Amino acid sequence: MFSSKASFLVKIIEYLKKHAEIKGSDEEEIKKTKIKDFDKEFISVKMQKLFNIILVANFLDIKPLLDLCAQAIADKIKNKSHVVVRQNFNVQCDYTREEEDVVRKENEWVFLSQEVSPKRWNGPESPPSFSC
Repeated sequence: MFSSKASFLVKIIEYLKKHAEIKGSDEEEIKKTKIKDFDKEFISVKMQKLFNIILVANFLDIKPLLDLCAQAIADKIKNKSHVVVRQNFNVQCDYTREEEDVVRKENEWVFLSQEVSPKRWNGPESPPSFSC
């Protein structure tokens, strides 16, 4: 268990060193480009690893890294259906079929807008149902 947390700490130290190194050299435009390229590669990891980096970055109060990882997760779930987001976050649906029907009826306008523009999802051609 310790070795897995240590690996995230090593990764965060790598992030901090690289940012310090880049900020101490070159012109402003070159710095921005180098940081952007490094950050893009740094966050190109699986979702679980991003979550763990967020936990450590939050504990160490490294706001730029926390923001970077949070944005990466937001980008990964952007325009995904609720079903895909639930799968990504391993969230189980605890609604009964009757409760789902009530929510669907109370919020019908949300589901109507999905049916008008189904190209918003990365999934089946028809809009996803509310069901879990």
